[in-house]
Amino acid sequence: MTFRAASHPWRLSCGENAIEQHLAESVARLGSQRAFVLTSPSVNHRTDTIRRITSALGPSCAGVFDGIAKDTTFASVCTARDAARAAGADLLLAVGGGSVIVAVRAVAIFLAEANDPHHLMTQYPEGKPAYSPRLNTPKLPIVNIPTTPTSAVNRAGTGLKNPALDHRMEYFDPKTRPQAILLDTAALLASPLAVIRSTATTVFATTLAAIAQSDLNPLAEGDRDHAFKLANRAYRRLPTAPEDPALRLDLAIAALLQNRAEDDGAP
Repeated sequence: MTFRAASHPWRLSCGENAIEQHLAESVARLGSQRAFVLTSPSVNHRTDTIRRITSALGPSCAGVFDGIAKDTTFASVCTARDAARAAGADLLLAVGGGSVIVAVRAVAIFLAEANDPHHLMTQYPEGKPAYSPRLNTPKLPIVNIPTTPTSAVNRAGTGLKNPALDHRMEYFDPKTRPQAILLDTAALLASPLAVIRSTATTVFATTLAAIAQSDLNPLAEGDRDHAFKLANRAYRRLPTAPEDPALRLDLAIAALLQNRAEDDGAP
């Protein structure tokens, strides 16, 4: 079989107290002295996850911005960019679900690129094929701490909601993939059950749909099959054991593996 595969330089820390045991090390390894935390109001005010993070970071924490809006709005990303710039951030730490993780990728792009965000996004010229401008400027390193299982966890694409436009603002930059991912059991357990049910359904449905694909290379096939195994096992047990941390970890890892299968599945 002829195929190509590419790996991306992320490190995964998973389990109980992953924040306390591995966050400071991950930030130091990336050379950061001013890590800036970006999150949503609900994660900041309804859980102790941000307190744990700032405590683990100590003096290397440059600040916290908790204004990332649901559905990843352009306005909240611009405000977050300004806050990160004012804090002198040298690393971006995304804490939350898919909306926050996607937003932080956009923050990294807007901080680094000089052009107007409207010129950086995918363009749809009338009568011509769509194209995505090249975003060549180096980006700040990103560390993701998801609070729900999400397919956004290790991707490079970004979509922002902007009521002033009739389509989402779309960006793609491989340099915005995370360099570290922490799956902390307490952070995942802190998310409301209704949110977990919704995200678990999305993860399960994605892995189930992928099973129908039959022309995968061995690497992609292995990740796809195990992603479905993990998602199926966790999704079936979730109604009877909603507070079992292993189920939330399995769903989060399933999302990560399915992403990797898609990365390696190209001919």
